[in-house]
Amino acid sequence: MMFDNLQLVRLGFRLDATRPKQGFLGAKLRGGIGGKLKQLACPTGPDSRCEDCLVSSRCVFAYLYVSPPDPEMPVEYVQSEYPHPYVLAPAQDDRGPEVRFALTLIGRGIDYLPFFVLAARRLSFVAGTGPGRLLGVDDLARADHPQVYDGSAQRFLDRPGTMSWADFISADDEAVKEIRLEFVTPTKIKSDQRLADRYEFPVLAGALLRRIGMLTARHCGRMNGPDFKTLLSRAADVETVDHRLILDDRFRGYSLRQQQAHRFTGLVGTVTYRGALGEFLPLFRAGELLHVGSKATFGLGRYVIRSVS
Repeated sequence: MMFDNLQLVRLGFRLDATRPKQGFLGAKLRGGIGGKLKQLACPTGPDSRCEDCLVSSRCVFAYLYVSPPDPEMPVEYVQSEYPHPYVLAPAQDDRGPEVRFALTLIGRGIDYLPFFVLAARRLSFVAGTGPGRLLGVDDLARADHPQVYDGSAQRFLDRPGTMSWADFISADDEAVKEIRLEFVTPTKIKSDQRLADRYEFPVLAGALLRRIGMLTARHCGRMNGPDFKTLLSRAADVETVDHRLILDDRFRGYSLRQQQAHRFTGLVGTVTYRGALGEFLPLFRAGELLHVGSKATFGLGRYVIRSVS
């Protein structure tokens, strides 16, 4: 298996809250939850810098939002930045009175679910409205989506089911010769140190391998992963038969830290690949939950597998 140490849970949060009328909800969720987490967990105050803090290596907020290097990591996996152990994905269907979003927690990040629940209970999007009411948290990994946290009673009902790499493998994978993906939020992937304007199969497969590999190495213990070079050489044999990606610059955001507005741009649309896809399918299924490319943590880089044949 590719990443046999990978573990994750996928949860659905339901909030009775005032929905923001502007901006990208994923960015607002990340900022709002992060602010509440820092209030809950930071021992040195909201204006302190994690990089200068003596207790950052044991801090909930620093682990989730800064993800500093683990001093016990093997040297071959050490780098300056790591992907964070969670992914926020706002519901695509935004109709109705609730604010809904999925939260995927990876590896050791699973242990911090109660902190996300506490932060979500205090979350508000519009100044002056007060916090929203957390209605409940559902286990999206199970077919019937049972509730694992009851917002009215403010207590956990059950532990969420944990997914592993084996859950992304199907007995029919080797027979698959074509896959069609739809990128539903702006996606930015680098290739050869530049932003790619086409997602040929080796570009996308390489980005997924890097992201999931580093998530596994940093948050799931030492990575026992694949031979990337050999896999990418085989990825080069997969053909792109249809490429309908366009630039999407609809979403806006505002950084309180940088005190400036910015756009969340990237490619959206569909792309179809054909070839020997079997060994790559678990990677692409995992990527549906973990996203790919820049700012994947708060919902960008999200794609859906529309068909396999």
